Amino acid sequence: MKQEPILNAILAALLKLNVVSEDQCARARQSEDIELSTLNLDSMGVFNFCLDLEEIVGREIQLSELVQNPSVRQLAKHLSNTLPA
Repeated sequence: MKQEPILNAILAALLKLNVVSEDQCARARQSEDIELSTLNLDSMGVFNFCLDLEEIVGREIQLSELVQNPSVRQLAKHLSNTLPA
């Protein structure tokens, strides 16, 4: 799967949680990255983020994937490389 749809899905999930702005998303779509650790997600926020992503990408998202890919772009790249084409 291409990285851009995954990036958009991640940003949509973060928007739904109200932890990023439309402006941040627009910049992230261009080239700017967003570190997940700067978003002040509590444990329920992380849980809901994973659930939203799982629904979009069609597979379970492990917490370790967020830890090992700590930015929006890194996570998008990782997920795009681990999903079927």
